[in-house]
Amino acid sequence: MPDTSLNWYGAHTLYGCRAGDAAAPQLVERRVVLVQARDMQHALEVAEAEAHEYADSRWLNLDGEEVGVRYLGCCDVFDMQATPGAAVEVYSTTHVVREALSDAELVDRFFGEVESEQERALRERFEIGDLMPDAD
Repeated sequence: MPDTSLNWYGAHTLYGCRAGDAAAPQLVERRVVLVQARDMQHALEVAEAEAHEYADSRWLNLDGEEVGVRYLGCCDVFDMQATPGAAVEVYSTTHVVREALSDAELVDRFFGEVESEQERALRERFEIGDLMPDAD
């Protein structure tokens, strides 16, 4: 039977990934995961523990280079005030924009500009070839 004293929270976290040497291009990953917790502080603690566990991930890319993940220490939690299901909001945040921007400029600012062919090629460097065993 589920623990009804726990509520659902969406947790947004940021990670940096590097392939091969430290001077290599970096991939930034934004993740949203669901956690159950007693309150916002507990949700933050649970989410940060999950983030550190995820940051232990490493794999070999398709070129045989090791790809490592590190948690960037950025976590924001959102009280869902609902049980997960279809069309249930799992994370939301807002930003104040002080200047007049077009819709396209807003999208570029918050989702990034369209990726170039060169950036797409760099992203391929992070694709999973083989998972590496846990260091434990």
